[in-house]
Order: sequence, then C-alpha cells, then structure tokens
Amino acid sequence: MSRKALIVLLTCLLLVGGSLVALVSCQSGSGDINSEKAKFDTPTKAVITPDPVDAEHAFVFVLNAYTGTVSVIRVSDQKVIWGKGDKGEDPVLGVGDFPKDLAISPDGATVYVTDTVEGNLYAISSGDWAIESFAIGFSGGRPKVDSEGAVVWLLDQRGRRLVPWDAQTHELGNEIVLEHEPFAFDLAPDGSAIYVTTLDGLLLRIDGETHAIDAQYQLVGTPGEVMVHPDGSEVYALSSGPPRMFVLDTATGEERTLELLGIPRNLGPSPDGALIYLTNSDGYLYVYNVALGRPCGASATTPEFYDKGPQSDTTISTVEVTDCITQTLSWKLIYDQPNESWIVRSIRDEGEHDEKVDTQSLRADEDRRYVSDYDEVSFTINSGERWSSEGDRFVFQTDAGIKPIVVGRMPDSVVTTPIPDTPEYHYIFVVNTGTHNVSILTSVEFDYDETIN
Repeated sequence: MSRKALIVLLTCLLLVGGSLVALVSCQSGSGDINSEKAKFDTPTKAVITPDPVDAEHAFVFVLNAYTGTVSVIRVSDQKVIWGKGDKGEDPVLGVGDFPKDLAISPDGATVYVTDTVEGNLYAISSGDWAIESFAIGFSGGRPKVDSEGAVVWLLDQRGRRLVPWDAQTHELGNEIVLEHEPFAFDLAPDGSAIYVTTLDGLLLRIDGETHAIDAQYQLVGTPGEVMVHPDGSEVYALSSGPPRMFVLDTATGEERTLELLGIPRNLGPSPDGALIYLTNSDGYLYVYNVALGRPCGASATTPEFYDKGPQSDTTISTVEVTDCITQTLSWKLIYDQPNESWIVRSIRDEGEHDEKVDTQSLRADEDRRYVSDYDEVSFTINSGERWSSEGDRFVFQTDAGIKPIVVGRMPDSVVTTPIPDTPEYHYIFVVNTGTHNVSILTSVEFDYDETIN
C-alpha cells in the first residue's frame, strides 16, 4: 500500500461501537476525470467487473439516477475515474435523462443501461468508454445479461413482459408475456430458469427453454428485489410490509420465509457465494450466512444453538446464544463418572482452553448455569442420568454470524470483488442513495478494523 493510500485509509476510519468501520464518500479526493466535480448524485444501482483479468481492469459502475450519468470507481486504488459531472460542460458517461437500471456482460467489457423516458438501451465499453445507443421501443426496462453474454434480457414492467435483446444483431426476440405486473427478475446461472417477483405478491419461475411459467410461490408483503445464488442453489426474494426474505431451495423446492427489520432494499453475494449482503433502509448492511441460513442481527428471533454431538436428552436446558458473534466456538460437556464431576470445555482455533472443571458433588451440579467467557452462549446442566465421558459428549457450534454494519442513508446496490493482493478477502461496495456516496468495506476478519477507502 502506498503512503498516500495509507493516509487516506487512516483518515477515513469511523469508530462505531468500539470497532473501526469504513463509511466512505467517494466524493472526496480526486479522480482522473471531473476531479473537481461531485462524484455521485442520487446513486442507485451498481454493477462490478466479474472475474477481472487484473486489478487495473476491475471497475464499479454506479448509476446516477437524476443526472443521467454513470460514475466509475477503479477498484485497484478506489479512485473515481468518471464522475457525475455536468452534461454539456464536462466529459461524462451520459445515458439519457433518467436512467433506470444497469447490467454488465460476463467478460466485463460492456455495461448496459436502460432509461425511463426515451426508450433506449445504452452500451458502454469499459475498454475505450465509447457509448452506443439502441432504440428498443419501450422505457423503464430492467436489464440482465445471460451467462454467455449473448442476450440482454429486459423486463418491461409497464408492458408486463420479458424481452430478449441480441447483443450481436441488436434485435429484439420473442417476448415472454406475464399476466402479473413484474417488479424485478434474475437469471439462473445455467440458463435453466428466470425468476420474477410481481407486485401482487408472487415469485414466478419461468423455464429457460420453453419460457413457460412452471411454478409460482406466494410471498409475504410487497415484493422487492430477487437474486439467484451464483451456484444456482437458492433464490432470494425480498419484500416489505412486513419485511421478509423468502428463500427457495432450487433442488428440493423447500421454502423458508425469514423475518427482517426495517425495509430491505437490495442484495448481492460475496465472491465465493458464502455470504449474501442485504442493504436496508435503516442504514445498515446485514449479512446472510448461507451455511447458517439466516442473516445476523436482522431479526429479533434468538438464533438456535447448534448441537453437533449426540442428543443431549434432558442434560442441557435453557440454552441461549448471543447473536452476531464473529468467531466460531464449540463446547464439549463431559461427565467424569469416576470423579462424579462435570467438565466443561470451549474449543476455539483448533485448540482447547478455558477449561472449567466442576469438582463439587452431583447434587451441586443440578441447575448449574454456565456462561462462556465472551458471553457467546450460556446453558444449564440439569439433574438426571449421567453417562461416562465417552457416552455423553456434546459439541455445540456458536458461529452466530456477522454483526450488521453501519453504512450511509438509504443504501441500495451492494457489489463485491476479491482484493487483488489477498483474494481470500473481498471488497464490499455499498451505494448510498440518501447520502450520495459509496461505502467501501473489506471482509478482513469481519471486525472492520481493516478498511480500504
């Protein structure tokens, strides 16, 4: 890291709840173009270069809803190389008066932008920044690019249809007519299905070959954004009033509806797909852990305590787990039959420590409550039948997820990409519509004491 970058890093850290958090407005600093101008103006949607060949060719594209421009952040140094500028006075990436949404091709070479007035589709080249405009005959569409980069699907909300646009011939194909008014959609990565949320509370599955609706699911509240997991295993649909996240297992058809807080706005995956980031109107970024199957801190429901050992029968009761614990902690309870005592151990980082040995009589063990050193978990040992240590060993997992992160006002899109020098970690870019900025975080340790601005 350069001396200049380190100075920027240290001056842009924000102390929140005892932890260092990045809350960064890209409006400060200078870029390659329009360096004296504001970098964003009512930013809403964003896309990021997928699988960049190198750090210099990785960009975040941010849509400025009311200035009709696209801002561009270069990932390697977090510099805004294209700002929102002033049309007619500055060089800008102009995309109509009121752009609606954007999508990016799988190779990152082209960004497609739709508008809400003129009925055009704009194609921005990330190589030479040239812009082409194509008349598609309707406005307000929402674009998605298929996995081959050959077709740009356009959701015509007012026209209640999905329309394919050929990226080579620039012609519209056969439309898919929808009986319900759609709001958002996403494509399965293998092209097997298209998932659409509708304003009357449904999630539709459309077969990728026949283009027929072959399944529909009832959502709770007013539907919002929808996203297919990068490996196609799950589909996530947000809704508000009440706030919920619908989760569909595409292999088994199992459905789950999770309670959330506030008004969920958008979502995006981590590069490895292990986490799903959720933006919310309350100004927080929530993290859905795919393995745990829930977002930390997004619900008042106490998380379950995961029993990885034999059934505990009545030995353990009143188990409580603190939400949003960042480390993994396992517990083992062993009854030492010869010495008539309990041994309670916590295991962290593959090593045992914090051993607690109860040397009191059996009767003293009854209704005894144990609380871990970091308050991750507490439980009561009941009276009852005691087994030998080989037969009565319990392991519980207390990895309870990642604490919600403060970002800006009214956050919308969230995109991620691996950090070039340490690809096991990733950058998280959050577009904040209400504060006209972009928060840039890293996944290092998930304690947010390391940030890149």
